[in-house]
Amino acid sequence: MAFTFTINGNVYTSDPANVTAGATRRFIGYGYITALALLVEDIIAVAAAVLTNKEDAEQAVTDAVQAKDLAVIAKNAAETALDNMDDRYLGSKAADPAVDNDGNALTDGAYYFNTTAKAVKFYDLATATWYAPPTTSAGLLQKAGDTMTGALNMADQQLVRALLKDSAAKFVDLGASGTAAQVLDHELAHHFKSTATGNHTVSFSNWPATDTGFIVYELVNGGAFAVTLPTINFVKPDGTTTTSLGTYLTALGISGRTTLQSAGTDIFLLMNTANGTPRGVLLK
Repeated sequence: MAFTFTINGNVYTSDPANVTAGATRRFIGYGYITALALLVEDIIAVAAAVLTNKEDAEQAVTDAVQAKDLAVIAKNAAETALDNMDDRYLGSKAADPAVDNDGNALTDGAYYFNTTAKAVKFYDLATATWYAPPTTSAGLLQKAGDTMTGALNMADQQLVRALLKDSAAKFVDLGASGTAAQVLDHELAHHFKSTATGNHTVSFSNWPATDTGFIVYELVNGGAFAVTLPTINFVKPDGTTTTSLGTYLTALGISGRTTLQSAGTDIFLLMNTANGTPRGVLLK
């Protein structure tokens, strides 16, 4: 009885009338041996494919297990982050809470929205106190139309330094003074430097007749010699003025300083309006 079958995409037959099988895959006459050898190759190929599919399936299972483990880790990390955030931001409450949302002790910097005061409040662990930033302009300086009611004290005149840096004022180094008078000419420059090498005087010239002018003066080692400065109204931290350099330095609270530095640089900012007596502050 004739037979026909297909394996690995190839048709095998013993039926002479079946023309779908290739000439080498007919179990007829001497072709029987060739067909048998090819059949063995197809069987091996099918078996190999089955084994490959099995390995792929096993790898897929392994990958799925690893993906599950990573998902669990990500889930735990997300829950931890949410819990930490929940401990930091406590949401909206009508009054200051005594514990966080989990019933635990409050952490430093925790915050919440107070629905009664309509303000965000922050927790200070050191004082165990809730603080709210200002919600009105009371006590704050407005950008326009406001008036300061007292002196603004700044360490080392930082604001003045920043303004001078941006002004791009022309600089002139007068060099060693010797005993020659040092003239700070406002029309020549707005920034001067001189090094005291002998007793001498310092004077100003060509202040603006109607406008406001300024000069920055760096005096090196001025305290090592008798340097006579022009009359300057030094502005003390409380807003009052004095023409005495010693009184001014004392008011600044600089330890041991009542005169110019004998081994160092004193930097003054001098301002004059309508060619009057200039006002000055010590920058360094």
